[in-house]
Amino acid sequence: MPLPVGLRVAGAGARLGAWLLDLLVFGLLSLIPLALAVATGAVGLNPEAVRQMNVNPYVEPTVPLLSVNVAPLIAWCTVWVVLAVAYAAACWARFRGLPGQRLLSLQVADAATGKNLSLPRATWRAVLVSGIPAAATAVLLVAMCELLATVIPADIAGAGGTSYINATYNDTGGDFVSLCSLASWAWPLLLLISTAASRDRRGLHDRLARSVVVGRAKAFGAWGTAYAQVPYGPPGFPYGPPGFPYGPGPTPGSGPGYAPWPVYPYGPQPGAPDLPQADLASGGELPALGEPPAAVGGGEPAERKAAADSDNRQVFGAKLPAGLRVASFNRRVVAYVVDNVIALLLFGGIAMALEGSSDSSGTPPERIAMIAGLIGGLVQAVYFVATWSIWRGSIGQKALGLQVGEESTGHRLSPADSLVRWALLQGPLALYLAVPYLLRPAFGILTIGWAWLLTYSARKDPDRRGYHDRIAHSLVVEQA
Repeated sequence: MPLPVGLRVAGAGARLGAWLLDLLVFGLLSLIPLALAVATGAVGLNPEAVRQMNVNPYVEPTVPLLSVNVAPLIAWCTVWVVLAVAYAAACWARFRGLPGQRLLSLQVADAATGKNLSLPRATWRAVLVSGIPAAATAVLLVAMCELLATVIPADIAGAGGTSYINATYNDTGGDFVSLCSLASWAWPLLLLISTAASRDRRGLHDRLARSVVVGRAKAFGAWGTAYAQVPYGPPGFPYGPPGFPYGPGPTPGSGPGYAPWPVYPYGPQPGAPDLPQADLASGGELPALGEPPAAVGGGEPAERKAAADSDNRQVFGAKLPAGLRVASFNRRVVAYVVDNVIALLLFGGIAMALEGSSDSSGTPPERIAMIAGLIGGLVQAVYFVATWSIWRGSIGQKALGLQVGEESTGHRLSPADSLVRWALLQGPLALYLAVPYLLRPAFGILTIGWAWLLTYSARKDPDRRGYHDRIAHSLVVEQA
């Protein structure tokens, strides 16, 4: 599919990461119906079982552990399944992606036009992706709650250690419960395998819903040039990362060498000049955004030759604007050290303030250190995210003449990309300062190893982009 410049079909790895993030987000959202089910008496702990365990926690209760009202529990589980489908369908139809997908710069769109999915098709896709495993999980949840509401722990303990499942397997319809348990994890796995095995990364759910998932590609335009619509490209896709300011670009079918042609969904058009995608497929380089293809003018444009003869560093096959180059590794290390000194000073101030305010409260020192680490990590995240997304660089980077921007356009990093970049670059250190003392040696080794891996990847990369830069779509430059 000839997608616009700046977009490509999303890979299975990025989609899996987005799915895990969205699973976490929806898990937090699921606490609402769970709390309502407990509040309305659909499910809860058996008061007599709680009393017996309080009297003697070493003796198994002689009554079931749970008290279940089956009809309300089934109703709340149905609400939860409907919520899973409606939540995914609304996000895809309105926002072109779930929160995890948008955080990783993925978009879900109509495979034929690139426009938002219609609500019926988004709902059908949500049923396939979320509805089937959610329904299977709901049935499994109801069956397990009924099991814990009928089985007496003392009887199980006296049966020679027989498990709850084995003791009542036939009584609760064990075959059906096993089938639901299998569907809750096997169906998502099947969708993932079909996505990874597909040539265009469209799984079974994408084909049935006629959808496609796209992400950001390495654009071949000059760094600092806004995204523009590709002539004869598919309508509907936003050209470039969502939420970014787009500069004026060439109108489709206009400019030197272009004749007015209608915009078609996909594929070559009869009699139309060669598209930039055709140049790339033949082994050549794409022209900078706004320039006509070389094949139309009968040779490489003069601007392109001048850029090729310049001393600016090459980035993804394109040239940085005059006066900029990829930042040197040593300068980036010095800027990083300066920023870490600032972050540690902030952490030290927070720790001393908490220690001074808790002298009379009797709070253990370890807990104070953990609280200081959590607050320090939050302050550190605000510091880096704000400076990267507003001023294009932290204090250390500004002091060394560096700036960080979006890899393809040079625009400021979005807050989401800045947060991802901070989490990869500084997150392990922030987590190390917030864990108990017992876990700090292990987390210290992991933090040092991760820092070495990022340093090595940035040192060896031709554009000095470590793993944190690649995942966050960022590039650090300096004045030439």
